[in-house]
Amino acid sequence: MRLVQQAVDHLAQKEITSATPFEAVLKALESAWAQQEKKLQARREAEQQALLQAEQREMLAESIAAKVQNIAGADQVPADIVDFVTGPWARVAAQAQLQQPDTEDGDPGGYWPWCPGCSGAYRPTE
Repeated sequence: MRLVQQAVDHLAQKEITSATPFEAVLKALESAWAQQEKKLQARREAEQQALLQAEQREMLAESIAAKVQNIAGADQVPADIVDFVTGPWARVAAQAQLQQPDTEDGDPGGYWPWCPGCSGAYRPTE
């Protein structure tokens, strides 16, 4: 609305003798609106990409958490450690895998050796 108000103010200060001032203002408004739409579209696309990445990370983290819970002896690990490994740690490992999917061992950042009871029991590429 601010652009329209500025256009009206501009026209109000002019002596109108033809359609030319209206055409110029209309052209300027359309150009400004097109730029605003481009910015909005870019913002929407960035938000959509961020949401997609977050969804991918959460799905991968859930998969990692399920695999960790299926490691032999996982039922013997204290609940707070299981909660950590299947929660924040799994999300960090998932984010690393999404950012560097083509690592040789499937463990970018080397997170698996830090997982209590995971070292040697599970490889992320399995």
